[in-house]
Amino acid sequence: MKQKIVEPYAQALFSLRDDLSSHIQQLWQIVCDPKIMQWLINPSISKSAKLSLFQHFDPIIQSWLEVIWNKKRIHLLPDICAYYIQLCNKKAGVACVSITSAKALTSTQTLSLETQLKQIAKATSLQCNYTVDPQLIAGLRIQLDGKLLDTSWQTQLKQLQKYIW
Repeated sequence: MKQKIVEPYAQALFSLRDDLSSHIQQLWQIVCDPKIMQWLINPSISKSAKLSLFQHFDPIIQSWLEVIWNKKRIHLLPDICAYYIQLCNKKAGVACVSITSAKALTSTQTLSLETQLKQIAKATSLQCNYTVDPQLIAGLRIQLDGKLLDTSWQTQLKQLQKYIW
């Protein structure tokens, strides 16, 4: 449900200007701060005071923010910004990948995995985020463009447990 609300706002800005990725990245970093979001959604602070926080941004971004504000969707701004960045990355042929493994991958494994993921994503380059989670036991958990591929033993054991019990 939330995605259906987020996408149109990001797509609207993207259709107007698809070259604002660095500005939206800055905006995203600002609004991901919980203290700033609390301040933005605080009804006792005036709208003009809140919008003044964004006065250094491009005028089209300011207008876009005002629309989001008037539609009372400001609490979704981090997600809207993230989706806009995702649209820009997709246009540039960059796929964002989050890879979790039970232990640190070797450079050979990393290179092989990235080569395969580029082909799967049909991307010219990857933006990878690697994490290690020993609770996976073995295998990988790969999140690529909102899709999750989980080959971890942890998940397989949980599924087996559900089947047995």
